[in-house]
Amino acid sequence: QDNAIAFIDELVPYFDEVKRVMKDEGSLFVNINDKMEGGQYQMVPELFLIEMVKRGWRYVDKYLWLKPNPQYTPNKGSVRNFEPIFHFVKSEDFFFDREWLKMGEDENNGISIGTINATEPKLVSGLDFRDNILKNNGGNTYELRKKCKEKGFHMEHSATFPLSLPSIFILSTSRPGDTVLDIFSGTSTSGESALLTNRKYVGYELNPQFIMASEVRLREHLDLNEAA
Repeated sequence: QDNAIAFIDELVPYFDEVKRVMKDEGSLFVNINDKMEGGQYQMVPELFLIEMVKRGWRYVDKYLWLKPNPQYTPNKGSVRNFEPIFHFVKSEDFFFDREWLKMGEDENNGISIGTINATEPKLVSGLDFRDNILKNNGGNTYELRKKCKEKGFHMEHSATFPLSLPSIFILSTSRPGDTVLDIFSGTSTSGESALLTNRKYVGYELNPQFIMASEVRLREHLDLNEAA
C-alpha cells in the first residue's frame, strides 16, 4: 500500500486549495477508483476518504456509478462494475436541491426514488447507467473525436464519464449562474454540463491535447451563449 499512500499524499493538497476557494455552501465531488496490485485491492478510495476527513472536509454522501462497460480485471474475484464518488462539503449548511428531479420521469428508478407523481423525490446512492433513461454504453468522446479530427488533430482520451453524470451533481448542489470548478478537467465533460445547465465553468488541465479538445467541446456552447 506504500504506492497508494504516496499517491494520496500527493493528491490531497490540491483539494486543500479547492477548500480554500469554495463557498461555504458549496460541494466537492471526487470520483476515485481503486487499484489492483499483487492480486489485492490497495484501498485507494478508503484511504483517500480518511485523509480528506482528517483535513477538515465533511463527508456527507457516497454514490456508486454503476457502469455498463467495466474494465476487465484478471484476478480471481469479480469484475468490478462500479466506481465510487464521494461528496464532501465545508459546512453543514451546504446547498442541496432536488426540485429539478420533478422535471422528468425516472420510471426505472435509475437515479431516484419517487419522481413519478411524488412531491419529495430523492436521489439514490447507486446511479444506474445500465438499462434506463441514463443508459450509456461508453464515454462521451465519440462526437468529440470527430470534431477534433475536423480541426486537424487526433484526440486520445477514452476514460470519460457520461455527460449526464456531472449534470446530476451540478443540478443538485448549485444554482444557475454559479461557478463549477474542475481541477482535473480532462476534455471538459464537467464544463459542458455546467454550460448546458446555465452555470459558469473553470477547468484546469496539464495535457495540451486535452486542452485543445476542451476548446473544441466548449466553443459551440460559448458561441450559442454569446448569440443569446
